[in-house]
Amino acid sequence: MTEKFRVYRDLLSQTYETAVNTLLTKYGPAQDDYFQQASYSAFKAGTIDKPVNGNVDRSDEGLFCHHIRANHYLRLNDAQSIINFHVPFTAQKKDQLVYADVIEHMILHALIAKETHQKFGWDELQIYLKPKVLEWYVSQVTPIRPNERLSYDKAWLNQDEAIAIAEQSDHTARGEL
Repeated sequence: MTEKFRVYRDLLSQTYETAVNTLLTKYGPAQDDYFQQASYSAFKAGTIDKPVNGNVDRSDEGLFCHHIRANHYLRLNDAQSIINFHVPFTAQKKDQLVYADVIEHMILHALIAKETHQKFGWDELQIYLKPKVLEWYVSQVTPIRPNERLSYDKAWLNQDEAIAIAEQSDHTARGEL
């Protein structure tokens, strides 16, 4: 068992709030809001088609930007969901963002699903993050896109560890652990 696997397993044993704080300490805070505030307001008022992203991308470091309030709102980065679920701009502020590698991101969504009884976090975990982890590390389909390759390399686990952390994430999300 590698040290990286132990760190992931420890993160999975934390509460969502503690895990977020762990990652904020590890990677530092966001330097910008997820969307630019003026464009967000214009979008919600119906004067533009979609809000303009802030400067939050850290894919060159293999990191995903995660909305901390994903435990209260669905698909915070999706324009239509912002309208459908009446997402306030406060959920897009830089103090409501945290960075994570692909496995940490999967773990965050597992913790959200656990703590919200699958109301939030579940779809992202089951449809996007867990399948990506299994594809990359178990099926050994190395990503071709450069930013995904950086994420793959940053979070790299061997096949057995990837299966174990994906299964543990699934059990945690279901409230079984």
